Amino acid sequence: MAPIGQDQIQGLKLAIDKHEGQILEHFVSLQVEDTGCTSEGGANAALKILADPQTIAIFATINDGDIYTLGLTIGFRKASEKQGGKIVLDTSINKGETIMHPVLKAIKNAGAQLLFFPLFQPEGNMILLQADKIQY
Repeated sequence: MAPIGQDQIQGLKLAIDKHEGQILEHFVSLQVEDTGCTSEGGANAALKILADPQTIAIFATINDGDIYTLGLTIGFRKASEKQGGKIVLDTSINKGETIMHPVLKAIKNAGAQLLFFPLFQPEGNMILLQADKIQY
């Protein structure tokens, strides 16, 4: 796994620990799958996660419009819906975007329980930092 992926995983582990392993009063676990930096790899990783009967969530997805993140969100959406998942919002942000509150509020208002966002730094960091500030 690429170093950037390792950093993202560590950030997710810290966030889960900060919330004592719960999101919206539900215990969560982190399942890590390597995408191989391809849209096909992303779709396969999503299928592995969604094939687990313990995976239950309503998702929103965000990409930054490039072929890689767009491919990952499309693959995730298809795999999720094939397994009976529900995507309540599928949107994008602009590269270089720093103010994420509008998209985060739209995600929250859509009723998403989890957010799939295969974004790079700094946009991915901004999503995490600002989601915490609006208590998402």
